[in-house]
Amino acid sequence: MISIPGSPIAKILYCVFPLVLLLNCKPGSDPDSIISFHSPQLFPEGITFDSKKNGFYVSSMSKGKVYFVDRKGNISQFISDPLWISTIGLRYDPERNRLLVCASDFGGGERSSDKTKLKTAYLSAYSTLTGSKIFTSPLGHLANGEKIFANDLVIDRDGIAFVTDSSGGKIFRVDLEGRPSLFLSKNASEKTSLNGILLINDSYLLVAHTSEGKIFKIARDGKSEPEEVSIREGLIGIDGMSLFADGKIGVVLNRQNKIMILESRDDWKSAAKVFERSGKDFDFPTTSTIADGKLYVLNAKLGSLMKNEKVSLFEILSFSP
Repeated sequence: MISIPGSPIAKILYCVFPLVLLLNCKPGSDPDSIISFHSPQLFPEGITFDSKKNGFYVSSMSKGKVYFVDRKGNISQFISDPLWISTIGLRYDPERNRLLVCASDFGGGERSSDKTKLKTAYLSAYSTLTGSKIFTSPLGHLANGEKIFANDLVIDRDGIAFVTDSSGGKIFRVDLEGRPSLFLSKNASEKTSLNGILLINDSYLLVAHTSEGKIFKIARDGKSEPEEVSIREGLIGIDGMSLFADGKIGVVLNRQNKIMILESRDDWKSAAKVFERSGKDFDFPTTSTIADGKLYVLNAKLGSLMKNEKVSLFEILSFSP
């Protein structure tokens, strides 16, 4: 058993985002570019690219807001919702000019409390044109009294969102009007620590399991058992995932300070690594987004959040596969 040092907040974060271990990672090539932005104690966990504004939305574990970062690193607040404690996964919906936001409470946000810690979770949709709210969908009641941590999401072609619950091992479905339902329960998936999620060809989901370091394939209708994708490489600490136009996926391994790009030639029954980077440029990366055919990786620096360290500089690193 691993002994988790530090505060109760660090222990909770370990369950959702396992601690960075000092592994022997081979250093890779430098990133193509680094976008640095200043915002004291922001600790952004999620990122998504807005192709129409040519910039990035980032979330905040500590402040529970959403910010916009341009290509030069200028940052401005985009959305503040009084219901949010911590903002986590983000997804831009260009077809409908929406930004979808996962909001939860891991216990270390500026407005965290015992009443909300691992008990409150929402999926919210906001207009990227006006910043106005479209809906906020409460998810806590679907947890059936268990702990809940809405982490990441994906959107299908009809605007339906699928949301992973890292604490309860569930996947929620939220329709275009904001009506939530339970898509997959722990009893069916037998998986907690669910994290990044992708939708492939609008027919099945790929879901990351952080602590086991695996990816599972789940049918779009949720009626069949999840199938493990056979991957030779260990993916311990797998967090966010991004889908390239050519079908490859980028994965972020927060625990290893590493990124990989995986390719499948058998409809994701198995996959192989075709690209890897690791080393000094990474500082607890959590997730990524695609822009201009490149993988843009967010340095969340959550290790510093666990240690209650002061941090004001964060980075978005780009890599060409």
